[in-house]
Amino acid sequence: MCEWETKSYSSCTFLWLSGWSVHAQIWDEQVARWPEGRHLQVDFTGCTQLGQLFPLVEKALFSLSSSSTPVIIVGWSMGAMLALELAAKHPDLVCALFLVGATGQFVRSDEAPHGAHERLLRRMRSQLTLDREEVLRAFDKSMFSKSEVSLGLDQIWAKDRADQVPTSIQSLEIGLDYLSQYKMYPQLESIRTPTFLLNGHADIICSSQGALQLFESLSTCECTIWEEAGHVPFWTEQERFYKWMQERFYKWMQERISHGHT
Repeated sequence: MCEWETKSYSSCTFLWLSGWSVHAQIWDEQVARWPEGRHLQVDFTGCTQLGQLFPLVEKALFSLSSSSTPVIIVGWSMGAMLALELAAKHPDLVCALFLVGATGQFVRSDEAPHGAHERLLRRMRSQLTLDREEVLRAFDKSMFSKSEVSLGLDQIWAKDRADQVPTSIQSLEIGLDYLSQYKMYPQLESIRTPTFLLNGHADIICSSQGALQLFESLSTCECTIWEEAGHVPFWTEQERFYKWMQERFYKWMQERISHGHT
């Protein structure tokens, strides 16, 4: 690593946002690959009200931006959606977005034809009180592509999940409510933050078509689709994800430096 690269990311701060039902430790492997940066990982497993989600990530952003260093948000799934909301509301505090499994609207509509059906969220919500573990097992299974399942990656994920503190039913319901009402398309044109999207072609939760629609709606954006990946490509292909992010990070940072930013 050359000197300017070491200096550039040592002065950066990373805010890592997890997805629905998943603890922030999901990012541990990636965080460890950026040892010189400052990091904060956030999940939503402790939220008890819908109105707590955005203030939680906003508070995290404020705590990091006070250090006067660039704040880069890395968000996955629901975390990527909240990252877009942060960039829209606080463009002066968010300097770059790296988003995995992102979409501009989760539920299908005329404006978002590639979204999920509302009945899926209703069914998941009604089943949570009956069998939370089965809802999570089914959801987790759907995150993996056929090729990833053939490698047994879904089983490794399930084992890791079993070792975690169970997520409360209340926080799971709140997350589903958020996904149901999330609509960013009217605000996307206001976002000028450099944005890097990564999506799996085999992602059936946040489809690659939805990611491409999001890409077309953002003014400063790059979109990458991995052919045989599902919903968690940063976890199933950790080294590849790091290289994907590293390459774009250094190119973006070099452009910042050339324009007089540090």
